[in-house]
Amino acid sequence: MHIRFAYLRPCAVLQYRAIGPYDRSVKEAWETLLGWLDMRDLRKYNARAFGIIHDCSRMTDAEALRYDACVELVPGLSPDPEFGITRKMTPGGAYALGQIRGCHSQIGAAFRYMSSQWAEAEKLRVDSTRPLMEMYLNDPARTPKEEWLTQLCVPIRTEPDPRKLLHIRDDELELEA
Repeated sequence: MHIRFAYLRPCAVLQYRAIGPYDRSVKEAWETLLGWLDMRDLRKYNARAFGIIHDCSRMTDAEALRYDACVELVPGLSPDPEFGITRKMTPGGAYALGQIRGCHSQIGAAFRYMSSQWAEAEKLRVDSTRPLMEMYLNDPARTPKEEWLTQLCVPIRTEPDPRKLLHIRDDELELEA
């Protein structure tokens, strides 16, 4: 996987949030949001689509995991709070971007690789204050599965590790209680 860096600007989106294990909540979020768009004939606006993964499944109870299915807010789209469709901004900042082609079942493994092995090898720190994001580069309803393109966005901390600036090893650090 080729990985590059980019600064992503915040983007206004309409979102539907689903809560629960990702294997269930991702499907629920997209079915709800895309169903809402289709019922109102709003898919014609071809707005960019984003998936926002708020929680680490290894550190958060499965029933509390949050996932947002989002489409870029473009003229013609507006929130529908009665249906659970609200407005929000995607987080901006520095990201490592990787791209996968094909089935979306690859996304979890690709995020794990980028956030751990790859980030460690590059001596980068993932910014845990911002969520992981998926950018869907084509519409699965109009594109053959083998041609689906998904951009994976891993937030990267840009401030240096103070230990590197001071040339202090971990075992030399004294932490205040």
